[in-house]
Amino acid sequence: MCRRRHNPFHVVKLAQTALDEVRRRRQQGQLGHRGHAGDPLYQARRDLPRGLHTHTRRSWARAELAVTVGDPSGPLLAAFQVSHELQRLYAHAHDQADAAHRLYRVPVRCANSTAPELHRLARTLEAWRGERLSYWTRTGRRGVSNGPTEATNCPIKKVKRSGHGLRNFQNYWLRLLLNIGLDWRTVTWQAAPATPIRGRQPR
Repeated sequence: MCRRRHNPFHVVKLAQTALDEVRRRRQQGQLGHRGHAGDPLYQARRDLPRGLHTHTRRSWARAELAVTVGDPSGPLLAAFQVSHELQRLYAHAHDQADAAHRLYRVPVRCANSTAPELHRLARTLEAWRGERLSYWTRTGRRGVSNGPTEATNCPIKKVKRSGHGLRNFQNYWLRLLLNIGLDWRTVTWQAAPATPIRGRQPR
């Protein structure tokens, strides 16, 4: 099993992006223009990706109207179901076996649809199947993501922006360590020497 873990946010975001692409394509195909204020598909653009437990009566009525009236042929309904199936996966899957069973249903639903956006989503999900299942590999570690890595990367990017292109890697290295609170003696850097901007080496 692959040890690399993934962030569930990005998986759900892929499905919601496919849902929005299907909605916009069906809008153009039926009416020949972008969404207007009175179009059912345009009115439900923010309601379709919402979690089922967050809907009000009005928001659910708009989403239902978009699926039944705005796109009677069915691709939008399939994209809507896939999006919420992935949301329920991370909320309700108990272990890796349960997650594998739920993950099998999602690509099948995508393959049975006529929407090319869902076919592309199915290929992406299958290509990263091992990484997705690694979310449930170790007992007691469910929910582990790359959040700590992103939290460290954020101050590094801030230092890089404030440095306005530091040419001396040693100074850049020390400034990064000071900002993220690491001891320079415990860090091993493997970086190629920076290409000098001018004809001379920086002081």
